[in-house]
Amino acid sequence: MLATPKNDSSIAAVNFAELLERFDGDRDLLAELFGIFREDYPGQIRNAQQAITQKDAAEVERSGHSLKGALGNLSAIRAFALAGELEAMGRSGNLALAGPKLMQVEDELQRVMDAFDSMP
Repeated sequence: MLATPKNDSSIAAVNFAELLERFDGDRDLLAELFGIFREDYPGQIRNAQQAITQKDAAEVERSGHSLKGALGNLSAIRAFALAGELEAMGRSGNLALAGPKLMQVEDELQRVMDAFDSMP
């Protein structure tokens, strides 16, 4: 399972230096991609919640993987790690802690949204 960075304010929700380098400093493209993510991620969270409720490990894995990929592209380090842990829970079929893990993902996603809203 992936190691999750501690949840404290010293860990940036988004590594903007890495992100801007990845997009060659194109803030317009970055804003567009972030807008797409902002519209898409609530549906991904709902899918994960439903999969957890239905004890559908394969769908939990897919939801975690999808979130992890998007968050990795946005350099959202802690959210990426948390989504990876959710993915691993689905892969293993052990969903006992998937609900609380998804809540951690949601909390960190709020930090990511706040970070983008105040992007330097």
